[in-house]
Amino acid sequence: MKLTLFGDLEGKIEIARQILHSSSNSDAVIFTGDIPNPEVFKYLRQNKLAGGIDKIKDVKKELIDDTLPEKALKQATQEVVRINKTLEDLQPKFYGVLGNADLHRYEKFTSWPFHLLHNRITRLREFYLIGYNGRPFYSFEKDNPNEPTFSESQIYNDLSELFSQVDPSRTILVTHVPPHRILDQVDPKMISYAQSTYGEKARKGNIGSLGLRRIVLKYKPYLHVFGHVHESQGVYLTSSTIFVNLGSVGETHQICRINLKPYHFQLNFTLLYS
Repeated sequence: MKLTLFGDLEGKIEIARQILHSSSNSDAVIFTGDIPNPEVFKYLRQNKLAGGIDKIKDVKKELIDDTLPEKALKQATQEVVRINKTLEDLQPKFYGVLGNADLHRYEKFTSWPFHLLHNRITRLREFYLIGYNGRPFYSFEKDNPNEPTFSESQIYNDLSELFSQVDPSRTILVTHVPPHRILDQVDPKMISYAQSTYGEKARKGNIGSLGLRRIVLKYKPYLHVFGHVHESQGVYLTSSTIFVNLGSVGETHQICRINLKPYHFQLNFTLLYS
């Protein structure tokens, strides 16, 4: 079975077109989330947090409401609508999850072009696909009405229920975020920002999900693919699981190709050419 995998498009419509043309020979295409470019929102949050959490009067309002400027939202919405329209031609073999930049508001203007894997089991030939949207709550959040987010207990409980119904050795787990301390380390210059949003767990730059880490160590899926932390693109192997951080196709112009056969696994990152 031939798979094409990518994530974090950064709003690049030309990259979406190249992916469409380069995936014709794939049996399935898997997306790990984040269609628009989230940099403007990250920049605003970094500026807000520069003075420290304790100096922000209303954390929820200033970090959630005030970091969604209309101009940036309009641009991101246009990116999402155009890219979704392009990628819908990958159906019916297109599967994916939502990233934290795939805001709920976009659903008013477009529909997601892939079979949404979130919190469900999907059969793909001899394998199972299990997916989960979004990112963990920031340390100061209890909910977030704008972004796909989750608590660590929520993702652990939800995925435990799903994994109890499948053979993990034949399961491909698809998430937007990495497990904690597995291909999840941000650039050193971003550690201060990481700590201000994710708290103590990010003191060394690791921003992956703690609940997700418990899941993969307990159930040991055959393959776990994700993105989110662009600078940690790569492959990490254990005796039971292949972990792949796809990085950002919008930045690297690289997709991942995986060939799965009985007792055989082949993976490579392939550069897209315009």
